[in-house]
Amino acid sequence: MLEGFLWTRCSVAVALAVALLLMAINQLACQHASRRLSGGIALTDARIQAAQTLHLLTDAEPAVRLHPFAGQVDRNAAETTLQLYRQALVRLPAVQDRPFAVLRKVDRSGVRRSNAAASAGEQQSALQAIVDVADTAPAPALSAAATDARQ
Repeated sequence: MLEGFLWTRCSVAVALAVALLLMAINQLACQHASRRLSGGIALTDARIQAAQTLHLLTDAEPAVRLHPFAGQVDRNAAETTLQLYRQALVRLPAVQDRPFAVLRKVDRSGVRRSNAAASAGEQQSALQAIVDVADTAPAPALSAAATDARQ
């Protein structure tokens, strides 16, 4: 009778230890899955922010390239195109920095933004050059607007 009592007692202790071990493994797996999901969501957010940056740049470019041509036709049309360009420039710095901030949170190895920032900066410089020249020298501005100034 004592042997049956000890066997039952040991069985309960072993079952309890196995249950606790399984709960700990389950909790660790859940935490790991949660971290992976959070990282995936953050990367998706970074992609969305990068797409918004590209969207603003592509909104600004046609407005600037149209500016010299619109200036030849109507001064109000030229101001409207410049207004679109200026609105994009105002929103661009905040939107441009967000993807890199998100990526820095997810990827601890360090995200280099130099290539993307340099490319965006080159495009902004090229567009600003067209705007600067448009009012003073319409012929070169028309030529620059008709071509890609970055090439």
